[in-house]
This record gives sequence, C-alpha cells and structure tokens, in this order.
Amino acid sequence: MLWELVRAIGGFLLFMGAWFAVQALVRRRKAVRPDTDVLDHVKHGCGGCPQESSCGEEACGSEPLVKIQR
Repeated sequence: MLWELVRAIGGFLLFMGAWFAVQALVRRRKAVRPDTDVLDHVKHGCGGCPQESSCGEEACGSEPLVKIQR
C-alpha cells in the first residue's frame, strides 16, 4: 500500500518536472519572458486566430479546425 503511494507521488512529480522542462524549453526557443504561458495561443478563436470566439473561414481567413454539420 505504502509503496504504491510512493510510486504514484513519484510518477506525478516526474510528470510535472517534465512539463516544466518542456515549458522552459519552449520559452527559451521563442525568446519570451519566463512568466509567459506556453498554452496561451490556444485560448483564442480557431487554431490561434486573434479574433476571439469566432470561428469560420471568413473570420480567420483559414479553414476551421472542426466543421460541424447540422
């Protein structure tokens, strides 16, 4: 029981350490500030479009990531 708990905590810490390392690598390669969010580009419209909450060919000038057929 105790060994499983130690393994779970160790796995979580290893995962978080890897995630922080990936973030640091991306920040260094993009030459941005250390407090910049790596996933900030996905919170905008379709696929990083600067127009928030608008998705469509005419809004972004590109194909949407997902087409919903009605």
